[in-house]
Amino acid sequence: MNKPDIHGAGETGSSSGAAHGQQVTPDHDINNRLFFRLCQAANQYERTAHRELNISAIQGVVLGALSRYMPDGIAFSSFVDYIAVSRQNLDAVLKRLEKLGYVERVENRRDRRVRMVRLTPAGARAWETLGGRTVEFFRHAAAGISPEEKIAFTATLAKVTRNLRNLRMAGDGREDLRQEDGMQEGMGEEAGGEARRLDEGGDAGRVARG
Repeated sequence: MNKPDIHGAGETGSSSGAAHGQQVTPDHDINNRLFFRLCQAANQYERTAHRELNISAIQGVVLGALSRYMPDGIAFSSFVDYIAVSRQNLDAVLKRLEKLGYVERVENRRDRRVRMVRLTPAGARAWETLGGRTVEFFRHAAAGISPEEKIAFTATLAKVTRNLRNLRMAGDGREDLRQEDGMQEGMGEEAGGEARRLDEGGDAGRVARG
């Protein structure tokens, strides 16, 4: 069984290409490591931001972005593209911030068909406080990284974002995934039963969870 390469980046020898009998090239391996690290960093960012700032990463991004569009706000459709999330996900985040009284959606004075998203006075005050802590948060998170490395990394992430935005793969892999899910359904139920037995097994259960 292959183990995560905790000193490198990503899973070694366990790529999707290898699973389908395809040759794993050095280029594929480094791509796999790159996106594993991106996912890992994003997850860690989310956890740490919630712990240290008492707000989710995406909520902080939304408040910070809206602070750039005060006082009128930004059209919802434009905001979706700016944040690079789905309409449904952004709507859920905005609803949470609306409940907190930090954000409101209003009609565009020039075109009532357009909904504008903007900070409320309470939201502006919250961001003023949070913004100061965010500066310190980012300073610690970027410790040991030179200005040149930050500039190069930012440019690289922008390229990756553009590539992902424009990516259109031939075919539809979702059907293959559904077929694999169906084949493994019985195995999953059996594994679930075994996991429950381990969980009920005292010390063995605690080791499994650890």
